[in-house]
Amino acid sequence: MGRFKLSWRGRLSPVGRDILKTRAVLIEGINSIDGLEIYGEPEIGIFTFGFKDFDIFAVADGMDNLGWVTNRCTEPPAIHLLLTPNHLYTVSDYLGDLGSIVSRVKHEKTISQSPRATY
Repeated sequence: MGRFKLSWRGRLSPVGRDILKTRAVLIEGINSIDGLEIYGEPEIGIFTFGFKDFDIFAVADGMDNLGWVTNRCTEPPAIHLLLTPNHLYTVSDYLGDLGSIVSRVKHEKTISQSPRATY
């Protein structure tokens, strides 16, 4: 498996720039979806987000059903994202699907059928 560097001699690499750009777009998009919250203050391309009032694992189930790969954390219950440069090309589709699933989970008060963590 190839390796890539986020920076070189104090300068951000193109890979690092793509990851940070993707992170910024995702965080802005997730924050714009009513009920979702970013946990912590992500510095690179790893972060988690969740709901306060609804089942985030039901959202993960819905995203799984649409073909997205979701990782779940238990404390607090959250979806965990680990970004790569390739995510830059799918971020709009991901956010569109995420918004639709969140709306459905909130409206239907859906409960997850698989409330477990995946790492």
